[in-house]
Amino acid sequence: MQLPFFYTTELLLIMIALFSFFVYTVYHALNNPRLYNTQRLIWVLIILLATLLGWIAYWSYGKNGNIKK
Repeated sequence: MQLPFFYTTELLLIMIALFSFFVYTVYHALNNPRLYNTQRLIWVLIILLATLLGWIAYWSYGKNGNIKK
């Protein structure tokens, strides 16, 4: 059974958007100046292992981190 063209195109666009958001989240976690090195590593592991829940947790709790003095 062949899928309609519009269905596969929409699915591809959604997949590209999710992958882009995933890459940006990992990039942000690695370059966030408010996180210590160990916190960066932990957040990247959470993002990689928990995928969607990891993204939500990072953007809710992790992006602010501890403010370095």
